[in-house]
Amino acid sequence: MPLRTETVTVRLDPRLRYLAELAARRQHATLSGFLEWAIRDALREVALGKGQDALPLQEEGDALWDADASTRRTRLAQRYPALLSYDEQVWWKWSKDQTI
Repeated sequence: MPLRTETVTVRLDPRLRYLAELAARRQHATLSGFLEWAIRDALREVALGKGQDALPLQEEGDALWDADASTRRTRLAQRYPALLSYDEQVWWKWSKDQTI
């Protein structure tokens, strides 16, 4: 089964877009491919957790990802509740209240 991709609309400063396009050309890639590569690279730099327990987001990806959005929210709420959006916090509170 082929991988499915999603379209994301992003605003870039004109200078940043131009430089990203040049970088993509240098790597013989599309701008989209270059941005995807840059994001993957950045995920190694962003750590979740604190202190010695902090793990790069790329390493936590398998623990947090699931094709089902409800499962993803639950995993995020259990592991990193501070990262929940407001709507996710409301959902998490509601779902916990349903189990009481």
